[in-house]
Amino acid sequence: MVSSLKRTIGAARTCAAVGVVLIIFASADPVGAAATVHPISGTSIDTAVGCATNTTCVAVGATSAHRGAVTVVTNGLPGATKSVTAALTLVGVACFSATRCVAVGQSTSATQGIIVPITNGTPGVAQHVSAAQALVGVACAPRPSTTCYAVGQAPGSTQGVEVPIHNGVPSTPHLVSSAVELDAIACPGNTCWAVGLSSSSTQGIIVPFANGVAGTSKRVAAAFRLTGIGCAGSTSCYADGQSSSRTQGIVVTLKAGVPGATHHYSAGTLAHMACLTGGSCLASGFNSSFTQGLLATVTGGIPGAPRHVSGAQDLFSGTCTTATTCVVAGAASNFTQGLIVDTPV
Repeated sequence: MVSSLKRTIGAARTCAAVGVVLIIFASADPVGAAATVHPISGTSIDTAVGCATNTTCVAVGATSAHRGAVTVVTNGLPGATKSVTAALTLVGVACFSATRCVAVGQSTSATQGIIVPITNGTPGVAQHVSAAQALVGVACAPRPSTTCYAVGQAPGSTQGVEVPIHNGVPSTPHLVSSAVELDAIACPGNTCWAVGLSSSSTQGIIVPFANGVAGTSKRVAAAFRLTGIGCAGSTSCYADGQSSSRTQGIVVTLKAGVPGATHHYSAGTLAHMACLTGGSCLASGFNSSFTQGLLATVTGGIPGAPRHVSGAQDLFSGTCTTATTCVVAGAASNFTQGLIVDTPV
């Protein structure tokens, strides 16, 4: 496995042996916007947050016992964590109603993708997807739709895969030969866009999906890999990831899936993107030395000043609950514990 999948799943497999350290800390912020960090007891890593309402969210990741973890987050504060024994780790989550969400990840055998329905914060029966080696991203169509789409990598690590999910139940997967992996997806309207690594393993790629069917993909030469995407409108989105040099982060402006302006980011790698319709976006990742989590507000496709989160090794996928506030999942230093960051955009 490569990219964010290797980073998240690899950490989930190994970090429990390090031990659990309870850390409460604040971020260093050169522009004055304070981020509040909450450790999540019993977890080794948290990789994504999805919100059912503006105040009720669900964080997913892995427990310290190497199983999937589901934690209800209310007003930015994590509650009790429930284990999902069928999963090695859960990597993505999205909510399609005020009570229902769906999480995706990898099975305990590390050979199949897994989909877990969540109702009122309680995980249901996990469903295995043999057409995927792992599923790492999921997004739902605008409500009241109950359709979501998961993306990841097919067995053999040679193709991307997309799986439609209806009411929490997966349907027929679609292989995407133009990509060696798909790492994230956003569904702001009738069309979804997924990002990942091209089949040549040398460029970022953007793949449109209409009703779950892949359209013509577009490569981004300035990016070695794209791992995050968020949309501030039905056709206005931003993707982030690694630049072609692999030494910088990059943010790419997308208009109806067509890549436009690119902006490099020397402070570190921006690996994930959270946006609210009509609002700004928040990119998250890690600094250039991979020692601290990194946040950056993205306005008009331009990432702002870096906000380093002391005590966090990495910051993963998040979601924005209001036009000015987002919650982001992450891991503490040395991947000793999962955490949630409640932060202004």
